[in-house]
Amino acid sequence: MTFLSNDTRRLEYAKRFGAQLQRALTARKMRPFHLFKKAGGGFSHYSLEAWLHGRALPRLDRAIKLAEILDWPLLASITRDGRTGACQRPGCNRTFISETGKSRMYCSPRCYKLVHEYELGFAHAQRKKLGGEEAVQHAQAAEGRAAIQELGELRRSVASMCDECEPEGYCRTPDCPLRVVSPLPLARAEIKSCERRVHTTKYEWQSKPAEGGV
Repeated sequence: MTFLSNDTRRLEYAKRFGAQLQRALTARKMRPFHLFKKAGGGFSHYSLEAWLHGRALPRLDRAIKLAEILDWPLLASITRDGRTGACQRPGCNRTFISETGKSRMYCSPRCYKLVHEYELGFAHAQRKKLGGEEAVQHAQAAEGRAAIQELGELRRSVASMCDECEPEGYCRTPDCPLRVVSPLPLARAEIKSCERRVHTTKYEWQSKPAEGGV
C-alpha cells in the first residue's frame, strides 16, 4: 500500500474518507475488527487502519464494499472523486478513475505513448516558453499526428466490435450507437424496415390535427 505525501491531491480525500469512516463506524456502533470480518477479507488490518487515519485512500471497489456494509454512500463518492483525474495529454482531457497508488497523468497507455512518441509535452512547453509562431506550429503538427494515429486506432476498434457482433458482414441493428461509424453495410431488410418506420412517422405527423383545430 502507498501512503500519500503531503503534496498529493489525494491526501485531502484520504483525510475526508477517514473522518467519514470513523463517523460511520460510530453511527453503526461497529468496531474496525467487526467491519473487517463483515467485509470478508480483500484487504488487511493494516490497510483499514491507514484508511481510518486518513493516510491512504482505498481503491474504489473496496470503498463501495465498505459503503454497502455501513450503509454510508459518502464513502464511495469521496473515493470516486479522489481517484478521478483528467488526462494530461494535450487535446484529450478525458476523465478517468485511477486505481494505482499514485495519481496517473494519462488516461491510457495510448495517451502516454502519443505524448512521448510525438513529443507533445515538449511542444507545448516550447510554445509556452517561446510563444513564437514556429513553436505553435510545432505543437499543432504534433497534435495532428497524434490525432491521426488515435483516429486509426478508434476505427480499428469499431471494426473489430462490428465483426464480432455481425460475423456475416451485415449490420442488422440500425439503431446501434456505432451505426454512423460502422464499416459494415446495413442489411437490406433493415433498410426497408427503417424506411417503413420513417414513412409511418411522417404519415402520423401529417395526419395529426393542428392545435386549436376543429
